[in-house]
Amino acid sequence: MEKIAAEFGVEVATLRQQNPRLGDKLEPKPKQKLKVVAWKDLDVSPSAGLGTKLSQIRVRAGGLSIGKPNRGKLVRGVELPDRPDLYVKRKPDESYASTHTVMQTMAAITRFRHESSFKGQVVIGGMSRARGGRFRPHKSHQSGRDVDIRLPVLRSAEGKRHTTSADVDWKATWQLMRAFLDTGEVEYIFLEYNLQKRLYKAARESGVSREQLDAWLEWPVKIKKRSNKRVLIRHVEGHTTHMHVRIRCGPTEKHCYSSR
Repeated sequence: MEKIAAEFGVEVATLRQQNPRLGDKLEPKPKQKLKVVAWKDLDVSPSAGLGTKLSQIRVRAGGLSIGKPNRGKLVRGVELPDRPDLYVKRKPDESYASTHTVMQTMAAITRFRHESSFKGQVVIGGMSRARGGRFRPHKSHQSGRDVDIRLPVLRSAEGKRHTTSADVDWKATWQLMRAFLDTGEVEYIFLEYNLQKRLYKAARESGVSREQLDAWLEWPVKIKKRSNKRVLIRHVEGHTTHMHVRIRCGPTEKHCYSSR
């Protein structure tokens, strides 16, 4: 039990409590397989109402990101749970990630739903496959740390097959991005540079200072002058109707690496 608890990053007492039928020791008979279940609770301490919602998030432990996002794999991949109150999964077969990524994604969207007035859909696109690895058309999404999320749209644009920047609810888009940034676990968010102006305006209207936005966004300084600055919201071509959120490696992921 001690060895399994250490591998999954949970307490031994918790693991025993979650597997009462197995007893205190694991003593399988020859050629017998035992199934051990481990869950992790999100460690947060926000305001009371939000804290209650976050404390109800439970994610299977043991899903590990291995290697880099553009050259890696996923061990014991965790499927993003079905939560129609929070989001819609557009590609269930590609809705796998590391335990850490699933926890942070659910926490961010829970915070967004709690703090915003947005009632529309949050659509989750490609994440990773159950075992990671490359799948087209993505170059990354290989190690369970990447999450594509459609930009929230205005009510008038709901149901449209093809949307433009004029259809995007930029206030809600900023609130969703801010919810991810507030986790402290975002490595990058990709969004095309020409759309960052709208995001910047929405953030300023919400009260964010220019100094803080300068640390987060490439806009309004030209990209070439910011190439050595580690801003979090960065230009990558093709991200016009969705944001690409990359979560940092989890604290127990010893073989997880950044791609940059």
